[in-house]
Amino acid sequence: IAQASKELNDYTVENIDYNKICKYIKKISGAQYVAFNKFEKNGKEFSIMGISGISQNFLKASELLGFELVGKKWDYDPIREEKTRKRKTTIFKKLRNLTGDVINKNIVLVIEKLFNLGEVVIVKTMTDNRVVGDFTIFFNKGNSLRNSALTESYADMVGAAISRIEAKKTLAESETNYRNLFDNNSEAIFVADIETGNIIDANLQAQKMSGYSLEQLKTMHQTQLHPPENIKQTEEFFASAITKKINTHKHILYTKNGNHIPIEIDATGISKFKGRECIIGVFRDITERIEYEKAIKKNEEKLKLYLDSINDIIVIIDKEGVQKYVSPAAEKITGYMPEHLQGKALGEIIHPDDIDSVVEKWTYLLSSPNNKAHAIYRHKHKTKGWVYLEAIGQNYLDNPIIDGVFASVRDISERVETEEALKKSEEKYRTIFTRSPIGILQFDADSTITDLNDEVIRIMGSSREALMGFNFSERLTNKKVLECIGECLEGKTVEYEGYYESITGGKTTYLRARFVSCLLYTSDAADEEDSVDLGG
Repeated sequence: IAQASKELNDYTVENIDYNKICKYIKKISGAQYVAFNKFEKNGKEFSIMGISGISQNFLKASELLGFELVGKKWDYDPIREEKTRKRKTTIFKKLRNLTGDVINKNIVLVIEKLFNLGEVVIVKTMTDNRVVGDFTIFFNKGNSLRNSALTESYADMVGAAISRIEAKKTLAESETNYRNLFDNNSEAIFVADIETGNIIDANLQAQKMSGYSLEQLKTMHQTQLHPPENIKQTEEFFASAITKKINTHKHILYTKNGNHIPIEIDATGISKFKGRECIIGVFRDITERIEYEKAIKKNEEKLKLYLDSINDIIVIIDKEGVQKYVSPAAEKITGYMPEHLQGKALGEIIHPDDIDSVVEKWTYLLSSPNNKAHAIYRHKHKTKGWVYLEAIGQNYLDNPIIDGVFASVRDISERVETEEALKKSEEKYRTIFTRSPIGILQFDADSTITDLNDEVIRIMGSSREALMGFNFSERLTNKKVLECIGECLEGKTVEYEGYYESITGGKTTYLRARFVSCLLYTSDAADEEDSVDLGG
């Protein structure tokens, strides 16, 4: 378990070895064969990701079934779900009891006889009460599941590791997509520190409009973007932007080569940018404003974050709520030696604000033998104050060997902190989308609108209900716009300028639109779809 847990913590999306994970389950459970099934985001369909056992027999099974086992995707089976729904571990006397009508019964009988199969066990792998996947564990006749508690514990370690890997991948992709949206915005965006007024970031269009490089801009004060004679007006506008959510102001951009460009600035109120309070200013050249309305679409996938899992603390608690055994992993997670925690009651180590909810779960655990409960709470740490822990416990008071409540406990502090950071990050991204004075909409690879802000509705003279789900390829007659959409779906960045007649609103508008192709990822690493941004 220790070695297996260590390897899980070292896995990344590039090197996760599902076959080796199955090998560990096989060794822990005493099985003959093991397969790991990973569920889709909806928790219904699943795919076989890894197997362990005699390879020649797996080849024979593949020949009989007519498909390769690893990579096989199975459709949703409501009968299978119902059979396993109420239990973490479900035991079937024969393979045929599990497969039902999904696989030809004659083939199943041949496999059972050919491989001398007896019991088949399904063990779910879960994290945060969500089923990530399950292990299908096969035993020879006469053999049965060993070390069920350890098998379930390792299965949950696998679920936590997979969630951690996917969360980190999603976060990295989100940051990349955010930067792409930022840099590919057709409007010039400057970010200034709210306390000093110094410029801390600027996108490519801002660099192009001002004539300064990003390195040069980062050495400048925001007042240097405007004519010296207008410094009082500039300072007053900057101060007013701090107190308002969005402040619009007409001004002059003083470029590096001395040109004066009439601009309109949309400045947001206080925002967080890389941990610093700042003001985000969108500079728009209004020299040709009469001829067009400029746009860019931004989109950001909502991040779903489930973080790192480390070796579990194994705890045995007596019926009075006193810890009589604490495993060595406690030192790494809580800072305390196991000997210090042994003999401690729950009320001595759990945060006062969390004790009531834990006691409620504890009462349920004691109400009946074999009851299970899940709890998240803050645990006292030797040097860090408090750490967030997640515990899964089961009542083994009737077991003479354990004679207590057996619990596996893992540290989720990093996950809690990351989820809070994700929430703030998501709010930042969504603010850019919803508060943008530019019409922004998103359409998918089928050219169907999947999201839009209020400015699009105003430009089109339509409604959200009419525009959501609108398919350009099926309903649009403007050939030039259709050509732009087609090129964008091929990965190109294209622009359109001209009259556009809104089919849903009946409004004709002269506009300039920029189409930017972005690749968005779902939380499941196996799924991806093309999504395209349209600014208009």
